[in-house]
Amino acid sequence: MKLLSQIDEIPPAKTLIVATLQWFIILMPSALIYGMMVAPMLYTEPALQMQVIQAVFVVSGIFQILQVFIGHRLPIGVGPTAIIIIGVGAGLAYTTNAIFTAMILCGLAICGLAVVKAHHLLKKLFTFNIIVTVLLMGCFAVTPMILGLIIPSSPVANPTDYLVFAILFTLFIIGLSGFLRGMAKQLLLPFAMILGVVLYVLVFPFQVPAISSAPFGLFSGIVPTGFEFSLPLLVAFLFCFFTVLVIDFSAVESMELTLRPEGMDRRFRAGMAVTGLSSVAAGLAGTIGCANSNFSMNVVLASRQGSRYPLACAGILFLIIGFSPVIVSTLMAIPTVVIACLFIYLLGGMFAATLSLAKKRSGGIGYNSGLVIGVALIFATLIAFLPVTTKTLMGNRIEPVLANSFIVGIFSALVIEHIFFRGQAEQEIQREEEKEATGGQGEQVQPEKGAG
Repeated sequence: MKLLSQIDEIPPAKTLIVATLQWFIILMPSALIYGMMVAPMLYTEPALQMQVIQAVFVVSGIFQILQVFIGHRLPIGVGPTAIIIIGVGAGLAYTTNAIFTAMILCGLAICGLAVVKAHHLLKKLFTFNIIVTVLLMGCFAVTPMILGLIIPSSPVANPTDYLVFAILFTLFIIGLSGFLRGMAKQLLLPFAMILGVVLYVLVFPFQVPAISSAPFGLFSGIVPTGFEFSLPLLVAFLFCFFTVLVIDFSAVESMELTLRPEGMDRRFRAGMAVTGLSSVAAGLAGTIGCANSNFSMNVVLASRQGSRYPLACAGILFLIIGFSPVIVSTLMAIPTVVIACLFIYLLGGMFAATLSLAKKRSGGIGYNSGLVIGVALIFATLIAFLPVTTKTLMGNRIEPVLANSFIVGIFSALVIEHIFFRGQAEQEIQREEEKEATGGQGEQVQPEKGAG
């Protein structure tokens, strides 16, 4: 497909403005949704929650600009990710200082991996089966958090009404997604957000929360007061940040397969370094770091704009929002059940993209591969819905690890894939691909162990 603008080309002023607004409208709801997910987990005071969301926008804006100019230098959107929210959830028994210390150390670790060119080793560790497992797990590990957004924390007459609203409105969003095409589909989130607020006001009693009158304000109230090291919490975050690298790799690789830019090895390493620095900066600011957005390639194909410069301009708009309490507090007035519906839609998109990725592998998913993925997902789901009383019986040292569905799931997948099967599941897929490439004339594939 011929693009209207190439990666390193600055579009004409009018085109640049339109493309900037498109990227901003597409990326802004995601940043708001993830910000509103994590803010109540860190603080109960509305003023501090607002500052967390401010910091999300500022960090996202700064590192969007840095990715465009010194990172991977590709038209890839940057923003917070659900994976890091899982890490924050693992640290709720700890202080915010401990959470942000772990985040800073993980960011530094990613920078170190970029310096020593370890991305090739990571690609070997994260085989196709592990990547599919990790991406699918990200869809299920946050379900308890979503339930917390749907059902109000304060007593209400009938909590099931909120659950019914969430189910019906999410189905409506999905139906609308199937109806829309092209760029209109990319603008679904902001439209659904506005419509969701209108429907909520019509169905439920709604009182507009207090809106800040300050046009400009900093977020110094959430800055960590010191460093507090916790090894179990660091382990929990390390698993999450390995997944962030997988997301980064997949986003950059999608651009490589479609746009064929030069110097991809350098782009990978520079993008890793900037992603790591975003978590360091986020930890110092008291918020969560960023990752590359997997759906960026869809936006490029729909708009036919391959230039990276509109994303830098969108980053500037993020900075304007982040330093404006009046704008952020207005956005926070969106009901949490509406945010939950949009979040479910985003996770559904991640699930669909993962299945699409699996479908592209001509070798498919064999029996052993299914065990790697299936057992890990089952373990993750079991841990995600552990009773609170069971978690409280665990010590603070092991709860962030053993009670974290993401860690248990990934650890299980790595053990099954690389120790029990010793890579046989991945090799089986590769042999199937080679057989298909040679028209079935290759060596007969032996059945996988355990296939019965």
